[in-house]
Amino acid sequence: MWGVAVAAVIPVILGIVVLVRSRQRWCGVLLVAHGASAMLVLGLEPDASASPAASAGAGSWVLLYFWLVLLAYLAPTGRAASRRWRRWIAAGSASVILFAVLAGLDAVIEEGQIQAVPEPVAVSVQVLSVLVFAGSAAFFLGVLPAVFLRLRRAQGKERSQLLWLVFGSMGIPLGLLLLWANHLFLGAVQWVDQMCVGLVVIGLPLCMAVAVLRHELFDIHVVLSRALAYGVLLLAVYAAYAVVLALAGTLSGGGALATVLVLAAVVAVGNPLFSRVRRAAERWAYGYRATPDAALRELSRRLAGVAESRIEAAICDGVCQLLRVPEAWFEPLGEPAAAGTHRVELSYRGHPLAALAIQLPQGRRLSAGDHALLADLCGYAALVLHVERLNGQLSASRTRIITAREEERRRLRHDLHDGLGPTLAGLTLKLQAAERRLDGALIREARDDAAEAVGEIRRVVEGLRPPALDEVGLLGAVEQQALRLSGATRVRVLAGGLPAQIPAAVEVAAYRIVVEAVSNAVEHAGAASCTVEIAESPAGSLCLTISDNGTGWPQGTPCGTGWESMSERAAEIGGSCTRREVETGGTRICVALPLGIGSAKGAADDSHFAC
Repeated sequence: MWGVAVAAVIPVILGIVVLVRSRQRWCGVLLVAHGASAMLVLGLEPDASASPAASAGAGSWVLLYFWLVLLAYLAPTGRAASRRWRRWIAAGSASVILFAVLAGLDAVIEEGQIQAVPEPVAVSVQVLSVLVFAGSAAFFLGVLPAVFLRLRRAQGKERSQLLWLVFGSMGIPLGLLLLWANHLFLGAVQWVDQMCVGLVVIGLPLCMAVAVLRHELFDIHVVLSRALAYGVLLLAVYAAYAVVLALAGTLSGGGALATVLVLAAVVAVGNPLFSRVRRAAERWAYGYRATPDAALRELSRRLAGVAESRIEAAICDGVCQLLRVPEAWFEPLGEPAAAGTHRVELSYRGHPLAALAIQLPQGRRLSAGDHALLADLCGYAALVLHVERLNGQLSASRTRIITAREEERRRLRHDLHDGLGPTLAGLTLKLQAAERRLDGALIREARDDAAEAVGEIRRVVEGLRPPALDEVGLLGAVEQQALRLSGATRVRVLAGGLPAQIPAAVEVAAYRIVVEAVSNAVEHAGAASCTVEIAESPAGSLCLTISDNGTGWPQGTPCGTGWESMSERAAEIGGSCTRREVETGGTRICVALPLGIGSAKGAADDSHFAC
C-alpha cells in the first residue's frame, strides 16, 4: 500500500506549494483537503473488530471525489459562475456530507456495533439516504455543464487553465475504467489497483497545480487534442477488437483463424479511424491547417451575403475560428507588430490593402502548416476586400455623378426659365403686335413658331426638374401632390425639422419616391388613408416614411416598375429604400437619403431611423 500512500501525499504537497507560490489560495486549500481525505479514506479498512469510529468512516469514500468536483466548480477563479451556481454548490455539498454520514451510520448498524434503530426511523433513514444519494449524483454530474459553460465564455489565461482542468479530469474516468477492467479480466492485480487509485487521486490535482502555477508550460490545446485523439482511438480499437474476436470465435470456433481475422479487422479499421480521429482533434486544437481547401470554403461561406460594413469583422471572425486563435483585427499599414501577435499584410497585385494582426495563445508558435493556411486565407480575404472597396468607390462615383447631374439640371432649368424663356415670350408679344398692325401671314407663322418654342422649353424645363421644387420647396411640392391625389384616399403630410438647403439630387429623388408611393397606395392598394412623414435624422439623412392601410403587397407578386423605380432612385444617390407589411394591414415604405453630397455611408448607417 506504499504506492497508495504516496499518491495521497502528493496532493497535500501540491496544495502547500500552491499556498506558498500563488495567490489562488482556495486551490491550495482544496488540494490539501483532497490529499488529507485520500489518506483518511485509503487508510480505513473496517472489519468486524474495527471500532465504531472506523466503521463510521465507510461512507467517507465519497470524499475521494468531492474535493475534486468542488475544485472543478470553482476553477479557475475560485468563485462560482453565478449566484444560482453558488446555491447549487452549497446544496450539493450538503448532500455529499449528509450522504457520507448516513453511509457510515448504515455500516455501523450492519456491523452490529450499535443497536438497530426502530423500524419507522430506519425507513425514514433509508428514504433520506436515497434522496441524498440522488442529490450527490446530481452534484457530481452537474460539474460537466458548469465547466462547459465556463469554457465557452473563457478567453486567454482563464481558458488555458480550464483546459488544464479538463485534461486532468480525464484521469478519473480512465482510472475507474482500468480499475473495473482489472477486476473483471485480470483478477484484481494489486499493483494495477494501486496505479488506478493513484491516477484518480493525483491526476486532476497535478494538472490544477500546473494550471495555477505554470499554465503556459505547454500548449494545452495540442496536449489535450493528442490525449483525446489517442484515448478515443484506443477505446475504439479495443472495442472493435473485442467485437471482432467474439464474432470470429463464434463463427470459427476459436483458434488461429479467429486471431487472423481479428488482426485483419483491426488493421483495416484502425488506420482510417486513426486518421479521422486525429483530423478531428487537430481541427479542434489548431483549426483547418491540414485541410486548406475546406478552410477556404468555410471562409467563403462566412463572407457570403455579409454587408460591406461587416466584411472586415467577418474576416477576423473566420480567421479566429479556422486558425483557432483568440482574436484577430485589422491595423493601419506600417505599424509594428505588438508582442504576442503575428502580423500579415493583405495586398492585391502588389498594392497593400490592410494589415491583419493575430493574437496567439500563450506558448503557441505558428507552424509551417499554419503559415500556409494563413497565406491562403489572407489571399482570399485580400481579393474580397479589393472587390468591396471597388464596389464602394463605384457607388460613391455614381452618387457624385447623380448629384452633379441634378445640380446641372437645376442650373439649366434656371437658365432656360429665366433667360431664353422670357426672350421667346417677348418675341411672341412683339409678333402679335406686328400682326395687328401689318396683318401679314408671315408674321402669324413666326408667332406660332415662337409660341411652339416656348411650349417646348416649358416641357424641357419641367422634365429637367419639377417646377414645384423651386417654387415652394420639397415640403410644399409634396403637399401639393398630396392634395391633388386626395379623394377616396385621405393623404396627410407630416414634417419634422427640415434643413434649409437640400441637395438637388436628394430633392428630386425624395419627391419622385413620395409621388410614386402615394400613387400606388391610392390607385392599387385601395387605401382609405395614407401618411407621409418627412424628417431629418440626427446623423444627417433625409428620412421618408409612407404608410397606408390598404390591402398590402400581394404574396407571390413580383416587384413592379414602380417599386423598382423607387429603389433605384434611392440607391443611385447612396440611400436605401425598404418595404414591409404592417401587422394591422397595409404597407410601410421607409427611405433614407444622404444629405451630404457624395456621402453614401450616412444613409446606409441611418436607414433604420425612418423605419
